[in-house]
Amino acid sequence: MEKRFQTDCFPFRLFITVLGQCCVDAYYLYCYLYNVKLSNLDFKTACRRMFFAMMHNKLDEIDAGTVDPSDLYSISTPKYNPRPNVSSAAPEEHIIVPFKMIEGYDGAAQQWCAVCGVKVTTACAKCSTRDFILPLHPLKTKPDGEHSPLCPPFRLTPLGLAPLVPTLPATMRSLTLRFAHTIAALAAFSDAALVRVPPAFHSARRARPTLLSDETLLPEATAKAAQVISGAGGVSFTPSEGTDVLGSDYTNYEKLLEEPPEPLSDDATEKLMAEMAFVEQGFSADPNVRGVFCTRSLDLNQIKVIGYDMDYTLIDYKMELWEERAYYYSKELLRTKGFPVSGLTFNPELVTRGLIIDKECGNLLKVDRFGYVRRGMHGTRHLSKRELLEEYGRLSVDLRDSRWTFLNTLFSVSEGVLYAQLIDRLDSGQLLAECKPPFEPSRCSTYEQLFSAVSRALFKAHVQGSLKQEIMEDPMRFVNCDPAFPRVLLDQRNAGKKLCLITNSDWIYTNKLMSTTYDLFLPEGMVWKDLFDLIIVSAMKPDFFSESRRPLYEMVTPDGLLREHFRFEVGKAYAGGNAQLVEKCFDVSGPQVLYVGDHIFTDVNIAKRGMRWRTCVILQELELEIAGIWQGREVGRKLDEMRRHKEQLATVCNYMLNELRRFDAGSPTTIISDDATSEGTPSSKRMHVVAAIARLQSAVQEKDDKIQELMRLSGAHVNVHWGYMSRAGFADKSHLMRQIEKYADIYTSRVSNLLIYTPYKHFLSPRQSLAHDGPPIDVEAVMSKAGAHDTKFPNNESLL
Repeated sequence: MEKRFQTDCFPFRLFITVLGQCCVDAYYLYCYLYNVKLSNLDFKTACRRMFFAMMHNKLDEIDAGTVDPSDLYSISTPKYNPRPNVSSAAPEEHIIVPFKMIEGYDGAAQQWCAVCGVKVTTACAKCSTRDFILPLHPLKTKPDGEHSPLCPPFRLTPLGLAPLVPTLPATMRSLTLRFAHTIAALAAFSDAALVRVPPAFHSARRARPTLLSDETLLPEATAKAAQVISGAGGVSFTPSEGTDVLGSDYTNYEKLLEEPPEPLSDDATEKLMAEMAFVEQGFSADPNVRGVFCTRSLDLNQIKVIGYDMDYTLIDYKMELWEERAYYYSKELLRTKGFPVSGLTFNPELVTRGLIIDKECGNLLKVDRFGYVRRGMHGTRHLSKRELLEEYGRLSVDLRDSRWTFLNTLFSVSEGVLYAQLIDRLDSGQLLAECKPPFEPSRCSTYEQLFSAVSRALFKAHVQGSLKQEIMEDPMRFVNCDPAFPRVLLDQRNAGKKLCLITNSDWIYTNKLMSTTYDLFLPEGMVWKDLFDLIIVSAMKPDFFSESRRPLYEMVTPDGLLREHFRFEVGKAYAGGNAQLVEKCFDVSGPQVLYVGDHIFTDVNIAKRGMRWRTCVILQELELEIAGIWQGREVGRKLDEMRRHKEQLATVCNYMLNELRRFDAGSPTTIISDDATSEGTPSSKRMHVVAAIARLQSAVQEKDDKIQELMRLSGAHVNVHWGYMSRAGFADKSHLMRQIEKYADIYTSRVSNLLIYTPYKHFLSPRQSLAHDGPPIDVEAVMSKAGAHDTKFPNNESLL
């Protein structure tokens, strides 16, 4: 049987705070060891049911007060007893949770501490075990919104399935988790953590996990762990009397592998799932906001090198705060040039990534995948449908034309907001009337000139201004710290991937932000630079991906002293160079390299077209987008229903209109005839048809008006001006999504989302739908419903 999971992953993954993934991993190992097959079922759903089934009895006992949570940890061992060490005066306040420290997994412990406000009390070096005090009460924030000591302002990684962790608002990263659930989840696997992996199953290239010593590995505990796991899957085994199940010499363990119990049949599996269905009652499905989505199949096993951008990729900025400061510094630079900018404030709703600026007309545009304009604003004023039709009705947007500027990244938001606001002042005459020296009206009298001025100001704010200095003074204020980010990189390194950082930022800025946000969560003695085999700053993308030779310098001192160099070498940091030197350094070719970045053009488009690298784009706003689509699914269903009804009305109306034209032309018709058996004359029948057509056309127009109103509301809860980022209109994709699908193999909202997929994931793109995939309109059925073939011709009340 193919070995899908290393057996030593079991103890490694048990104490990661992602409780749901912990249980999934345990069940994966169980299926591997005992050849359990779950057929015709969604595997994630099956694992979730297993998880809640295991939790059910313990939760009931804890909630009923019949079981003290501390009793769940009473595992007797000769050298270590992880019982809660709590005072009798306040037994309900704290509980000591055994956290197994495994070589290379200090980051997991630090993550646990950071998220739960845990304090280290003791350490056992010999057993590599530490005790933590975990507060029983939920973590809260102060009334004024500031974080309390027990709720650090970290961007939390998922702690389990939705029923365990409620969805948190984007502005409040606090934890509201019932402690009983946490206790029960840990208790289900506390004994399983004592399971030792035999030396025969360890890869020579991987370090053996350092859990409890052999002397402390009790047969009773391991037997209990095996029964917990096997019972969860519906398969159980009973050890012979007087015989250890896993004994210290592991002989019986290997025998179990040679003679696994009979796998569950399909019928038995279905029955087991039906019996466990009760655990899902009351739990609603949630949108996959933290998923990784595939547009072109990508097998990570074929990837040898993974390159990362830094800004908005490895460093997850707090967008609104970061862009507000960029807006502020850009505005102040324009003020020094004499621009009247007083009274302008940053409005992040005004502009989103994926819009296109028409520099000739001063418009912000939402364009579909074909290049047709679907929404627009002139400055801060919405353009009507008539205005859009007059200006762009015969035009298809082509980004190769210098008239258009595509807002590729979140860095463009502040630029677009400031430009739109200054458009209003240029149109009103305020810009030229209130300007001051050294402002030159002749150089800023058109929309294109105004855009150039704003763009230059933003560039100076990013590169030459005080923005980066302010960020370096307090990085934690501007960055969402996610302990799972370094965990992803560590997993990829352990899987044999070569990692390189390729950023346009300079060395000083890069070193400051990476050390501040990553070193905290790395194993002791490790710094952020140890995560990468190659570090490249000041890369000057997109030129970095061109074939032209570019200067290359080696970093020779920590403060960024440069020395000219001619090739990349593993383990060093450089400035400049190009992508071809990266391939030579690691002896790889294009499709063996995956590059992860946030910029649609410089990171994804050029890397794909120029080097044929595989690509992943990071869209921070994707989480809000998916949650918004999920929230607006009821509006979507109404729109679908109304569009189908409108299509039926229009089909009947068009049929009748065509029959009327045939009758007027003297051709045979179906609904108007001079058949003597039918009532009325052809003239009277014609009048009935004309009246029916008028009523149907009125009904179609009424439906269309309602559809247009609903379409304007669709996505307004995501962005009141532009709706969904990924959609243009109701049924079509935006130009941004066309760019993503064309140049990005996978896309997600943050790098940490890769954690659950592992470095061995084979991403498969979904089957693409085509226009003719949908169900056809049954014209005959519609005609029959309308009574179109009845010579008496009904009044169509049922259809209307």
